[in-house]
Amino acid sequence: MNIATAQPSLLGIILHDLKRFKLMWGLVVVALVSALAIVVVTQNTRLLITQRAQLSDQRDQLNNDWRHLLIEDNALDDHNRIEQLAQSKLQMVHPQTKDEILVTP
Repeated sequence: MNIATAQPSLLGIILHDLKRFKLMWGLVVVALVSALAIVVVTQNTRLLITQRAQLSDQRDQLNNDWRHLLIEDNALDDHNRIEQLAQSKLQMVHPQTKDEILVTP
C-alpha cells in the first residue's frame, strides 16, 4: 500500500478553520460574554429590588414607631402639665411615706 498523498491532521484542519473564521469566533465570544453580563445584571437588579423593598418596610416600621413615640410623648406632657397645675394652683403635693395609710378590705 502506497500512500501518495498525506492526509492533513485533524488539529491542522481545526487551526486552519479557526484562522479562517476569526471574525465569526470573535462574535461568538462577544455574544457569550454579553449573555453572561445580562444574567449578572439581572440578578443584581433583583437583589437590589428585594433590598429596596426591605428598606421600605423598615422605613414604614420606623415611621410607625416614631408616631407612637410622639403620641406617648404628648400624653406624658399632658400628665406633667396637669401635675404642675395641681402643684401651682391647688398647692397639691405628693404625700410622704409617713402620711400614707394602707386600707385593706
